[in-house]
Amino acid sequence: MNTVSGMSYKIMNFKRTILMLIRLSNLAVLTAVFAYTWYTVYSQPVLPGAATEFFRKGHWLVVIIYGCLLMAFTQLNGGYRVGDYRITEMIYSNFISIIFINIIYYFVIALMWRAFPQMRSMMIMTAIQFIYVFLWCYISNKFYFKLYKAREVLFLYEAETPSIVLDKMNRRYDKYHISDVVRITDSVNFKDVIKGYDAVALDRVNPSLREQCIRDCYAQNVRLYLVPSFDDVILESSMMINLLDTPLYLMKNRGLSFEQELLKRFFDLLISVIVLLVLSPIMVLVALLIKLEDGGAVFYRQNRLTIGGKIFRIYKFRSMRENAEADGKAVLMQKDDDRITRVGRVIRKCRLDELPQLLNVIQGDMSLIGPRPERPEIAEEYYQTMPEFSFRLSGKAGITGYAQVMGKYNTTPYDKLVFDLMYLENYSLLFDIKIALMTLKTVFNAEATEGVKREETSIYADDEYE
Repeated sequence: MNTVSGMSYKIMNFKRTILMLIRLSNLAVLTAVFAYTWYTVYSQPVLPGAATEFFRKGHWLVVIIYGCLLMAFTQLNGGYRVGDYRITEMIYSNFISIIFINIIYYFVIALMWRAFPQMRSMMIMTAIQFIYVFLWCYISNKFYFKLYKAREVLFLYEAETPSIVLDKMNRRYDKYHISDVVRITDSVNFKDVIKGYDAVALDRVNPSLREQCIRDCYAQNVRLYLVPSFDDVILESSMMINLLDTPLYLMKNRGLSFEQELLKRFFDLLISVIVLLVLSPIMVLVALLIKLEDGGAVFYRQNRLTIGGKIFRIYKFRSMRENAEADGKAVLMQKDDDRITRVGRVIRKCRLDELPQLLNVIQGDMSLIGPRPERPEIAEEYYQTMPEFSFRLSGKAGITGYAQVMGKYNTTPYDKLVFDLMYLENYSLLFDIKIALMTLKTVFNAEATEGVKREETSIYADDEYE
């Protein structure tokens, strides 16, 4: 059996230490920029007769809390995922975290001094932080791939042809070098096949082959990339318990608890009402532009499914020409689809077409975060090939969801379903906050609204059909 030498462990730990220091450097510099701005501009009261200047430890506390909040939101938003995320995704993640925390702190300072302080210094501080983050993301990403070379990967599959996973790994040539692609059978000897490779990528195979591969990779200390099944997702959320001296996995399979549903509903109502009030001028402008372009209806309504299979009418701003499906047959949006209006292209890129769904949230048919609602007739088609598709109805449909922030419009239905089940099986308020922050990044990601290619025919109806 192969073992990793003590020297290899030291090298791995050294690399991890270097990466940790790189991540801490980002936090340290951004916090230092805030500390300078705080001490030189915002630490003094802005009203005559207000409280005197903080004691020294008070200043430290303000700076430390800023650093902790920034670290928490950046971590939650994936801003420290050096090597895992593309440079643009890391930049978006850091930018969003900086903007969010700086806005919060501006209002905190306003509450401290009982007046709104000047914004110019805060904006300059944010700009400096942006410049540093841009440079940090670029340099740290380059440095990461100097430390970690692409792994020599053996790709194993069982079907007639490899799945799309192979193509996706080839596109990440900076992380994975596919040395060989091998089709396996029931008689395969994994111990011999996997020798000499840094890692193995196992496509979807039958359970017996899967179990054998997992055991042999574990025995030989070979890294294994495994495409998850539905059972994996459900098992991941299970609880470990003991039956006397026997360990057991407990799978409750009950969805959100009453307390979770109550808390989720409270935040759905609170945030939906606030966002509607704040964005109402934009919504009025969008409605006016849609009406002026072709004189058609402003809103688009369609039957969709939510929790328990309940059918409801979803609201969206119309982004396609009217009667786009005059024959009554659902057609998946194509790349460069000529059914989309000029106004529609703009509001789709900015996600403004989704805003009327806040009314669905207030009515109780949808949540802010959850699986995207599907058409009843399309869901029936999926039940034939993916019976597990009904599992996503154990939670209320959402305006955005884990499948939307992790994938894009033309991500395969199977992968989107797995993401939805991951969300439902691992729900928490913190998870909702993470998805909400990640949703902001998709506004700048053109791939997330991109249609499928003309030759693709599978449908996952996160779009308007007529």
